Amino acid sequence: MKNSRTKFYLSAAAVLVTVACILCFSSCANSDDIEDPIESASFENELPTMQTQDTSQLIQYPGYPNQYPGGIYYDPSYMNPGYQTQTTQPVENETEEEEDVSGGLVFVSNGNGTCTLTGPGNCTDTCIVIPEKSPAGDIVTTVAERAFYGCTFINAIQIPSTVLNIGNMAFANCTSLVYISVSQDNPSYKDAGGVLYSKDGSSLILYPSAKGGSSVTISNSVTKIADMAFYKCDALRVISYDGTQAEWARINIGQNNYGLYTASVSFTDSGK
Repeated sequence: MKNSRTKFYLSAAAVLVTVACILCFSSCANSDDIEDPIESASFENELPTMQTQDTSQLIQYPGYPNQYPGGIYYDPSYMNPGYQTQTTQPVENETEEEEDVSGGLVFVSNGNGTCTLTGPGNCTDTCIVIPEKSPAGDIVTTVAERAFYGCTFINAIQIPSTVLNIGNMAFANCTSLVYISVSQDNPSYKDAGGVLYSKDGSSLILYPSAKGGSSVTISNSVTKIADMAFYKCDALRVISYDGTQAEWARINIGQNNYGLYTASVSFTDSGK
């Protein structure tokens, strides 16, 4: 009888324990006090958003894709706050850059392997170095009429051996021009003390207006003075002509050479 009671109490206790466990589990499952650790965690603003629009502006990190398999990120501070971004520049045409030795001068092809220099273009160099060849590879044989007319930023001009023709007033009214130099191998032109002459010395093409000095000597071999050759030579006071007054009178003097008329002319052979 005692054993039967003991078994009954044990069975009843087991039932009570089972019911209590079921009620406890149900209560825990429905409780609002327990949060899902995954759902409750806030990731807002902690990770950068992968940018896919306008991929031309995206930044690629050094080492990509080995170091950063995630790809290209718009915000470079995410992977490395100290990383300094560099704006990528378009790659220029290397061939064009190497050939563009003229500094922006403008050339027009003559269609036969030669070309004409027509103006300064976007060149603002104070010393204009005329190249032997254009960026396209044509030989520069001509400087067009009025090509550099009124270019006040020019201080000096270098003319290569290839230039055979210089148009009328090509360098006129360049009020800051001090000096013109010509290659000794040029068959058509020469310089003498910074003054531009034809090769045989018969034509005085340009006396730079900023050359300075109050006097100039002109050889009796000069038979022509180009238009505006002495334009704005305001400092000029004395012209020494190496010839007679009659020879001076026979010189073909072009237009707008006011400097010649305001200066006094002396003749080395005035008696003849």
